[in-house]
Amino acid sequence: MPYLRADDRVRLYYEEHGRGTPLVLAYGIGGNATMWDLNVPGLAARHRLILWEPRGHARSDSPEDPAKYSFQRWALDLKAVLDHLGLRQAHVGGLSLGAGIATRFALRFPGRARSLVVTNSSSASGLPLSWQNVVMRARSIEITLTQGMDAMAEFAMAENPNVSERLALDPGAKAEFYEEYRQLAPMRVMHRKIRGSKLVVLTPASHFANRDQPDAWNRAVLDFLARVEDRRRR
Repeated sequence: MPYLRADDRVRLYYEEHGRGTPLVLAYGIGGNATMWDLNVPGLAARHRLILWEPRGHARSDSPEDPAKYSFQRWALDLKAVLDHLGLRQAHVGGLSLGAGIATRFALRFPGRARSLVVTNSSSASGLPLSWQNVVMRARSIEITLTQGMDAMAEFAMAENPNVSERLALDPGAKAEFYEEYRQLAPMRVMHRKIRGSKLVVLTPASHFANRDQPDAWNRAVLDFLARVEDRRRR
């Protein structure tokens, strides 16, 4: 298995597929590179696809020191991936946490990001995450994978004290919160703020849209990357 070392000696797992303009992706909290398996054939047919696992995930090292984890640290890890592979620039992105990492990388090293691919990520919008929030998100991913989106929504509402208190007063408000989950607010905020961005909504799909609708997700990403490359050639 291919590994590289970050500047603090933490070992990071990555894998490569295909040839072409590089596309570097990471999955969400609790995920791993295998979660892209349905997307690999289509993406690798047109790009050099690099999948990596952030520290604390799967085959990468998981340091015991909490200070070894932050979005700044993860962004430096993504830089280490590009440096290790000799890539001056790459399309970068991911799902959920992976997209949040890529966003911070693009902000810190704008000259190295050819484009940014963000899928279902509130962390990419820039809101800070406490460690309690990180733990809750990891649990929500587990519940979504094993029990489905309705169970995840129930868990999220139960774990948020503001929501649980509101529901205790007005049980009928549950429909309102379900609707809030469907609004994709962080993605719409990013779309408004990033000039030239494109917002694509896949339905029906859960948080794991790349797996729920792999062909449609691949098509949206590949069309976007092709448009970016076409603009760069002009």
